[in-house]
Amino acid sequence: MQSAARGHLQAVPKWGIALPRPVVSLFAVALCTSVAMGLAVRLVDIASVPPWHSDEGLWAMPPRDFVLFSRWTLGSYYHHYLSPLFTGLLTLEFWVLGPGIVQARILNAFAGVLTAIGVGLLGRRLGSPTAGALAALALAVDGPSIITSRSVLLESLQGLLLVGLACQAVGTGRWRRPGLALLIGLAALTKLLSLYAVAPITLYSLWKRGWRGALLDGLWLSAGVLLAGSVFGVIALADWDNFGSVWRWEFTTRTMGRAMGMLGSEGSLRDTAIYFLTRSPVLLLALLCASILALIRRWLTNAASFVGLWVVVGAAVMTVQGYSPQRYYVPLIPLTWLLVFLVLRDAPPRGALTDWGPRLACVLLLVHTLFSLTSLFGYYYVLERRDESPAALAQWVDQNVRPGERVLGPFNLVVSTRAQALGLESVSKRGPLTPADLDALGVAYVIVRHDTGPDPLSSNLKIEEDNQDRYRLVAQFRDIRVYRISHSQD
Repeated sequence: MQSAARGHLQAVPKWGIALPRPVVSLFAVALCTSVAMGLAVRLVDIASVPPWHSDEGLWAMPPRDFVLFSRWTLGSYYHHYLSPLFTGLLTLEFWVLGPGIVQARILNAFAGVLTAIGVGLLGRRLGSPTAGALAALALAVDGPSIITSRSVLLESLQGLLLVGLACQAVGTGRWRRPGLALLIGLAALTKLLSLYAVAPITLYSLWKRGWRGALLDGLWLSAGVLLAGSVFGVIALADWDNFGSVWRWEFTTRTMGRAMGMLGSEGSLRDTAIYFLTRSPVLLLALLCASILALIRRWLTNAASFVGLWVVVGAAVMTVQGYSPQRYYVPLIPLTWLLVFLVLRDAPPRGALTDWGPRLACVLLLVHTLFSLTSLFGYYYVLERRDESPAALAQWVDQNVRPGERVLGPFNLVVSTRAQALGLESVSKRGPLTPADLDALGVAYVIVRHDTGPDPLSSNLKIEEDNQDRYRLVAQFRDIRVYRISHSQD
């Protein structure tokens, strides 16, 4: 079942093979290159690309409120209960650097780069440093991964922890099983969907270590899950009503809303497929070719089988949900790239095609890099999809809103200010907000934007913009408008 050597892309007889020094040197160079490229495309112009997404404010607002006002929320929104680890890391960063979308994005940018390093090390641990290095380089310039790393979303940290978990799963050291428990616990505290990783790890252990090894691994993984559960339990006991309401929304309300069409096409499999077809077509094409090759040859090494099982299980779990937007699949991208290059490495030679694997891998990497960089540059700079308005708005608010005055607006637009701000979900009343409503909330300014207006589920920002006596326009930043509220007349 072993193929003849083909340069650095070669099948290996077993896991943990000793690597020649030249391969290690090239491996180190490739990782350093992926770090440099990854940092460059994730940090340059991070304040304006991509435009500030509403979910970024949902995750960044609780740490911001805690750092500035020693409360997790000034309103009635409790998103921080969904991801204690991500919330804790953002709180620590805001305490050191100050709150804001840009600061939060920097954390995820470094998480994305560390993920590229991790997938390279995983490839090396699986016996192919070349496949790992190529996967690291591909991930460093992968379009969906770049945008996710430049956004305040859970998936960058989740992807890093899952890659670390995969590295630990194929390890052999004495701390392997405690590491599994720690990493699965941290991943669950970041995003509960990370628990799907238990299945491929347990099956791999059964395959490689037998029933006893699989049982021990399962017990340690269960200990990690119980550790995460105990953290959630402590949080729930401290604030059961709000903890229960936010998790009920996560498990039932949003899924029902997707099924009933209330969320439009958001989170649909169709939208997700279109997203990856247009943002990362080389990855999908490479994965298709690798899958066909594996089926035709009916041959995979242990390394490719483990990574492939991980990708298949993860994709299946994401797909069967009622709500699974494209960002849910992003943590699978590192291992998907590694799977592609492992299959190319493992494919047995056939006559004149002995060297086609390394050449095809290099071509895929080159085309992928060119497509990702040119499409990102074209979309944000040629088509001018950069957005500098939120940063300008935050500066205006800090300069003009007096201490004690409250601002009501979309989470992502107020999180970078130091004002007492209420996010869009902090107001529960349906229908138009009157000056009396805003007075009761202590709101002096309202910020509105076309993409955060009223919808069937929430009319929090529905105001009578044509009434100059009640709502006076005091500032405008492209499509963002700031209104000063008059409370003298209902």
